[in-house]
Amino acid sequence: MPENSAVFQKFLDENQYSKNGVLRYERIFGHTFISTGGKETTDRFLKTIPSLQKPGSYVLDVGCGIGGSAFLMDKDYGATVRGVDLSKNMIHFAQVRKEEVGSENTSFHIEDITKAEYKDGEFDLIYTRDAILHIEDKITLYKEFLKWLKPGGELFVSDYANRGENHTPEFEAYRAQRGYHLVSPEQYKNVIAEAGFVDIEVTDLKEYFLDVLRRERERTVAMKDAYIKEFSQKDYDDIVNGWESKIGRVEEGSQKWISIYARKAQ
Repeated sequence: MPENSAVFQKFLDENQYSKNGVLRYERIFGHTFISTGGKETTDRFLKTIPSLQKPGSYVLDVGCGIGGSAFLMDKDYGATVRGVDLSKNMIHFAQVRKEEVGSENTSFHIEDITKAEYKDGEFDLIYTRDAILHIEDKITLYKEFLKWLKPGGELFVSDYANRGENHTPEFEAYRAQRGYHLVSPEQYKNVIAEAGFVDIEVTDLKEYFLDVLRRERERTVAMKDAYIKEFSQKDYDDIVNGWESKIGRVEEGSQKWISIYARKAQ
């Protein structure tokens, strides 16, 4: 993330996460969702987090998007969730969707997480889906996460990663265009460990990622006429071509999707 967060905020809101961009993604991922697999992947991940299995957790959802994960944590797990995102458009839609779904225990805030200040030991869980990929100085951020967690508090991350070396020019162009700062799964685990977390589990989600991406591509193709009517031919082509390119990057190993679970020591 650039030092000037206003510049990066403008980049997000005028490019990948323009209002039209958010809506056309939501049409694929499902109502209130902006991350790969929508409710399906979110359900899968939330079931694995011990702190959520009893009501009353206080969760910081970093890069909350348009609220889908937060709404599920509130409805299905009895959690109170503070969702934060740098994108003004994301928070706008999260607040609109909150009114639609009637979620009482969620709140949404425009915030640069690299400059945020919270009390030590404030949260039971810090949860983030495909957002830290925008941040270059990951170690400093994860050290802050550790401070903000209660003793025994948990971290759950899904994020993009790379294979660590021998990147193709095409992959580098994609990474630069999106403003991503990616590391290998091994490097990511080292960052989490250096930040002070324990019981770190890093899972390579390649096969599941490919399955989800292929199904999302097929679903988009199946709704072609309706999608073009709702958006445009260009929007449809952008989405389908984007999915095809992503599937190719994942198949040949340059782009990875990983999940990370870790704890703060008691």
